[in-house]
Amino acid sequence: MIYKDRKLNRCQDWDYSSPGYYFVTICVQDKKWIMANLVGGKMIKNGLGLTIANVWEKLPNHYQNCVLDEFVFMPDHFHGILKLISTDKKYTLSEIVRGFKTFSSREINRVMMGRFAWQKSFHDRIIRNEIELNKIREYIRNNPEKLENL
Repeated sequence: MIYKDRKLNRCQDWDYSSPGYYFVTICVQDKKWIMANLVGGKMIKNGLGLTIANVWEKLPNHYQNCVLDEFVFMPDHFHGILKLISTDKKYTLSEIVRGFKTFSSREINRVMMGRFAWQKSFHDRIIRNEIELNKIREYIRNNPEKLENL
């Protein structure tokens, strides 16, 4: 099915199963503040955030070409860096994110009885070099401070 008004989010000439680092941002539907709270300049995950973090941390168990890097949970969104490596089975970035959203939604909705949803799609950035990787890691580490200064 083709959607005329739908923006294509991924780079059309890139193989998203190719080895490398990828920066993703995934938002809660309607930007609801439900995953974490800012306490003393640190982001503290609540029960939902802990459930979601548990699913995130288990991704390499399901996707052998996936290695986790830096990540942070904010009240209404999540930033993470995934490294894809060469293996026999090549999962794409979209397959891994879709799995994360599905597994975490299923687990949360089991507890909340069907009230949690992620925003459709996700934002990604292909990280092309070590300088960019380090800048994004720093951005992720400092992201809670930005919320505190709003």
